[in-house]
Amino acid sequence: MNAAYGITGKFQVTIPKEIRDELGITSKDRIEFERRGTEIVLKKVPSLAEVSRQLQADLKRRGFNKTVTQADMDKARNIFYKQGGEW
Repeated sequence: MNAAYGITGKFQVTIPKEIRDELGITSKDRIEFERRGTEIVLKKVPSLAEVSRQLQADLKRRGFNKTVTQADMDKARNIFYKQGGEW
């Protein structure tokens, strides 16, 4: 989808409904801005629940049939922050 949208006096832009729906973005989500040269890319920041589900699915694929604990999540979060991630 290519379309041009205006920017408000507060430098706000509305994410088109089609894109919000495709990416599952709601008003409770967070997005991040990534600069690529002269372009800006918007990315949905996964929620803690989404990260947990992804981690659980990855463990299952690898043959681990263990429930992810809070300690597992804390460890993953620490790694995320050490790699420069922001929540």
